[in-house]
Amino acid sequence: MSDQPPHSSAASTASSYSASVGSASKFPYTLLLSPEFLVCAGSILFKLPAGPSSTRPSTTVNGLTRLWSLRTSPNNLNTSTVLDVSSDDEEPGDPLQICLIHHLRKKEYLLSKGRKDLFEDSLLTTAMRETYEETGYPCKPVPVTLTTRAPVPGKDIKDNPAGRPVHDCIEPFAITIRNVAPGNVKLIHWFISEVTGEFQPGTLMPSESSFRSCWFEADEAVQLLTYEHDREVARQALRLVREELKRRRKLTGNVVTAKR
Repeated sequence: MSDQPPHSSAASTASSYSASVGSASKFPYTLLLSPEFLVCAGSILFKLPAGPSSTRPSTTVNGLTRLWSLRTSPNNLNTSTVLDVSSDDEEPGDPLQICLIHHLRKKEYLLSKGRKDLFEDSLLTTAMRETYEETGYPCKPVPVTLTTRAPVPGKDIKDNPAGRPVHDCIEPFAITIRNVAPGNVKLIHWFISEVTGEFQPGTLMPSESSFRSCWFEADEAVQLLTYEHDREVARQALRLVREELKRRRKLTGNVVTAKR
């Protein structure tokens, strides 16, 4: 679906207004009125390790391993709550998997994302909905240890630009600011998600009919993404998930039970 708002005369007025009032502030800033920005959210959808006994038939796409727990074979999906992370997460054969969107018409590999709907209660809701709609897989956020500047509810905490580490955090781990054109800014808030069930057909919008969801081993998925800004988002999500798995392993031993 199209996610670019039309440029309007109101947007042009807002741009000139924001420039004129920016110099009056202590800090540089830009004022964007509603026609000038588009709020979006998405997630990097993971299939967390399910142990060495699971088998996943594969084929090759552009020299990379494509895992066929896809739309064509949803029964291969393993949603065990036990994570076997006994091997080093950085070794080849890492069991982590990431779901990408294959845009068949454009021949691109993309991350799941989309526009926040009117009256939608949160960006997290947007991210989970868009991920489900575009991949066909039910999902939920993955709590990770995140360095964040978000305050604790009810606490008077001074903002620290360095942030602080918070365990079990489901806040956005990154924001992409896409300057599409003058007076047209796209803000994409990124979350981390985990698949929770089998593929559900019929979730795509009509404009997304050329989308197909594909599972890849995590490092291969990062490499296969078409755009570098998507690759960087996926790299950061993968880093956070690997760090979280290692943290849980230290706390509980080699077999880690996911938060459900």
